Amino acid sequence: MTSGSKAVTIIGLGDMGAALAEAALGRGYNVSVWNRSFGKAKNLEAKGAEPVPDLEAALSKGSVKIFCVSDHSATMDLLESDRASAASKGRTLIQLSTVTSRESRSLFDWAKRAQATYMDGQILSYPDDMRAGRGSIVCSGDKDVFENNCALLTDLAGNALHVGDQIGAAPAFDKAHLAWAMGNYFVFLQAAAMCKKSGVDLNSWCNHNLQYLESGDAAREFGILTEQVCSRTYEQGFDASLEVWGNVIEKTVEEFEAAGMNRTHLTFLAELTTKAIESGMGRKELGFLFELMLPDERGNNRE
Repeated sequence: MTSGSKAVTIIGLGDMGAALAEAALGRGYNVSVWNRSFGKAKNLEAKGAEPVPDLEAALSKGSVKIFCVSDHSATMDLLESDRASAASKGRTLIQLSTVTSRESRSLFDWAKRAQATYMDGQILSYPDDMRAGRGSIVCSGDKDVFENNCALLTDLAGNALHVGDQIGAAPAFDKAHLAWAMGNYFVFLQAAAMCKKSGVDLNSWCNHNLQYLESGDAAREFGILTEQVCSRTYEQGFDASLEVWGNVIEKTVEEFEAAGMNRTHLTFLAELTTKAIESGMGRKELGFLFELMLPDERGNNRE
């Protein structure tokens, strides 16, 4: 994006859409905004945005449109008319709403029929992160489309990353990140509950884990797993084989069972580890479980 084309239209002014508009205004963009509730657009007018009175005008104004509505259904509700399709012709549509890979491919097909350029993206941060320039947006699709809009996305978030040529890769990246984050949060809460039930001083346990994170040990260990799954080699890293892990997991399951805690995720982990050991892979490292989590060539789960 050249300095002479610092303009963007943002469609959808919830918490995140408003944050995107404010970030763009703060970084010198000419910002047009549209929302079903015109009052939200008027609120941004005092900050320098130009409210657009109707959707077709918003789609026709300028070259780049960013959608940040609630979900895919809300996006398609806005685009279902022939007038919306005609107004989008020759424009670039960037989807930043919360969508799945399948939904993103559906919007790509719509954009193709409308003769519009499409890029899917997902925001990995909170609204305040975007305003402060410490957020992240991941995008996928045609690399040239990303490069043409990278400066804009970087200005909006702070960081913009292309994560795959295939439409839908960005939503998959986002949902995998969410699964990883939510899994960590869930396991923390469940383990804390087990400690509380078992008479452990909860402050001591929580502080130990905070110190563990601050020490950098967690990052180092995730680095080991990263190397293992990216290279798909599992001979070294933790200096602990699946046979060793199997015993640790078994005792952990027993501890949770004794405390009367749900252990579904631990049982699944134990089953995968046992399967790997019984198949002769007991000397491999923990990352080998990645191979058992991948679907087979027919798309069936192996675990």
